[in-house]
Amino acid sequence: SKYVLTCEYFTPDISDKYMTFRDFKDSSPLVSYFTNQTSKTLENSFSGNISILRRCCEDLGGIKQQTESFDCSFLFQALPRVAVVLNFNDKDEIFPAACTMLFRKSARQFLDMECLAMIGTLLAGKLTRK
Repeated sequence: SKYVLTCEYFTPDISDKYMTFRDFKDSSPLVSYFTNQTSKTLENSFSGNISILRRCCEDLGGIKQQTESFDCSFLFQALPRVAVVLNFNDKDEIFPAACTMLFRKSARQFLDMECLAMIGTLLAGKLTRK
């Protein structure tokens, strides 16, 4: 209900940066849950299968982001004004696969931490079921 009541009247600041779930105030009780249900799930599911992850992201309507920092980066519009960026680096000889989800700082204006965690979990679930 908070989202429905505030979304129409909020205009994000130009400097509305992306941040990890962990960086949000009040996220600490859910960080472990979020990490296990999103990042770890995607790392375990797509490690060594980056082409499958890319296809799944495209099938779910993700918009490929141009970046040299990640092997795979997609933007998803979870709700109007609530975007999620999925960044994924596949495993290599030295490092294991690594995944992060980013939300705009303004997402906190619309949703509480539990709802943001559910958005990440839902996205991870849809990607792994693909």
